[in-house]
Amino acid sequence: MAKAPITWKVRGAIKLYDSFTGRPVKLPGIRVVTDEEVSVLQKGEGVLVFAGNKAGGEKPLRVRLESQAFLTEEILLPVKASADLFCLWLWPDKKYPVPASATKMYGRARPGAWMGFVFGEEVPEMRLSDDLGTDSQRAEICHPGKRSLEGRLLEIRRENARNWVKIGRRVGGSRMETGIYEFSFLGEKGERTYPRKGTILRMGYVSRADEDGNFIFFFRNTPGESFAGRVYFRDRDREICREVQGVRGGSTAVEDWDTII
Repeated sequence: MAKAPITWKVRGAIKLYDSFTGRPVKLPGIRVVTDEEVSVLQKGEGVLVFAGNKAGGEKPLRVRLESQAFLTEEILLPVKASADLFCLWLWPDKKYPVPASATKMYGRARPGAWMGFVFGEEVPEMRLSDDLGTDSQRAEICHPGKRSLEGRLLEIRRENARNWVKIGRRVGGSRMETGIYEFSFLGEKGERTYPRKGTILRMGYVSRADEDGNFIFFFRNTPGESFAGRVYFRDRDREICREVQGVRGGSTAVEDWDTII
């Protein structure tokens, strides 16, 4: 008796972006690891499509992306994600082919620590179009000068409260520079209530300390010839900030991290 043909179905798709260039990632050199057996297909610039047999797909698909040039990233594709394209931005690691004109910021922290950076007042602010409550799962954001925020990390701030927001899919919005996005807060700590008035959002940048505690940020562009910003060390139940200043095209050491190394 002939075996019934195996039915395959799309489990989801990811579009990978290079956060240094802002362009889709060239896929050779990216190692894809999943927590169940699926086929991985390359479709166009930076697009990975995941297909599994009909018996699978009863739980979210965990995808891990490894590369010598980028920090390792993970994404969880929902069970019913077949028709959705998720954007994921990869962050340069030490072996990324950075041009000599790039701006660098480096330092030391606890090995494996997550590091975040935000430029200061020189960059255009993004704003909420409505209040954001503790139970909110979507946010309408005005982002002048940017076509989309899908997959990006933002700092959200009001008065003395702040947090990190991971932007998901764009699910609405009729204007190019305003969109309604799914989102989640990064971690369990931090303020989660933000009124429309007085709340601002800025683009976040990511690095990670290596096994020796060294971390580095690379920037293709900066707001001006000289700039200011904030570097954040995030560790379980605390977050420590350092104010920094740098020069475009230069290499800046982040000082005074002795308390967290």
